[in-house]
Amino acid sequence: MTKQEIEVAVRAAYKKEYGWEVQVTEVVLDTFGGHIAVTRATTQKGNPNEELCFIYPEGGVRIFRSTEELARFLEQKARAPLLERIFYRPTFAGIVFLILLVVVIVVGFFGKGRFLPEALTLLGGILGSAAGFFFGTNKPGK
Repeated sequence: MTKQEIEVAVRAAYKKEYGWEVQVTEVVLDTFGGHIAVTRATTQKGNPNEELCFIYPEGGVRIFRSTEELARFLEQKARAPLLERIFYRPTFAGIVFLILLVVVIVVGFFGKGRFLPEALTLLGGILGSAAGFFFGTNKPGK
């Protein structure tokens, strides 16, 4: 999700939950298996309000009503099982990239005493795709 998509999802969730128009002041991407957003709003009684919410990768929004609730949630996420941390999107993409890289290099060197041109083409494609994925999706401001 981009920051803009996150802001839209957060505004919709607060509008549905409280009827408030909120301003998303900060978004922390890719943390604890999702995203964290800081919101500011003015309640119907005119009181200022600041809250945190968690946005799941599929777009669901969890609004925290207290700091204690947030602390318990973050503690639970910090203790996530190893498999959940491995299959988290950036980690999984890195693992797939390394496996593909090793496979192409091994296949390339089983040619007739030289590196196969087809394997070299595959290697270039994999490296280009990986570079585009990592450098294209982690730009600040997205």
